[in-house]
Amino acid sequence: MRRAILRVLVVGLALAAAGRTWAGEPSSDRDKLIGAIEKLGGQVQTDSASPDKPIVSVNLLFSKAADADLALLAGLPALQTLDLGRTKITDDGLKHLKALSSLRSLNLAGTVVTDKGLAHLEGLTGLKRLNVGKRITNDGVAHLKGLVALEDLDIAGNKINDDALRYLTGLTRLRRLDLSNTQITDQGLKNLKGLTELKELFFYATKITDAGLEHLKGLGNLKYLDLSATKVTEKGVKAIKKDLPKTTVFSNFR
Repeated sequence: MRRAILRVLVVGLALAAAGRTWAGEPSSDRDKLIGAIEKLGGQVQTDSASPDKPIVSVNLLFSKAADADLALLAGLPALQTLDLGRTKITDDGLKHLKALSSLRSLNLAGTVVTDKGLAHLEGLTGLKRLNVGKRITNDGVAHLKGLVALEDLDIAGNKINDDALRYLTGLTRLRRLDLSNTQITDQGLKNLKGLTELKELFFYATKITDAGLEHLKGLGNLKYLDLSATKVTEKGVKAIKKDLPKTTVFSNFR
């Protein structure tokens, strides 16, 4: 009981401090925040080239961070990279990220974040890299349609189908898209036609067939295409290699 009360007091003091903008605060305040993050098992990087040395990266991978702890980050306007992988973070914790307008990379792999949590990310229109974890459905993908700066999106292993892919049509800056281990089919691939900046595309363990590959012929910038464990035949692999000669294709066939 005493330990629980102490934790509440420590977090409470840190949250009160987090209400300020740390990028312009004295180094002693910044050091206290760094200490709080490190106490959770996290790591911090600052921009040493900037006079006030703002915090630009927080790595909480495998840390003890819980939802309340993310309030520590609310006053970090310069934060660009945040890794919450393999933590106990839930939907409620992501509300503390709404003001992080400089955020460019967010990892939610191994968290328990669901569709509801992704709603808190809708305003982070500068995000370039996002891994949503594996508890998302079509409704969750809908919250991503306005994140038009995304270049790397990992939604593999989720219960999404063709309907989810229509929310990706506006993400024309995507360079890497992982749809492995999902329920997508040939029909959904028509939504990828306009993603001409794609360089890496993963369909591992999906139900797509030779017919679906017809929708990929216009992706001339594609460098890597994973068709392993799909229903694509050897004939289909040869055909897509002919259509996209600069693309390395991984499949069940040599």
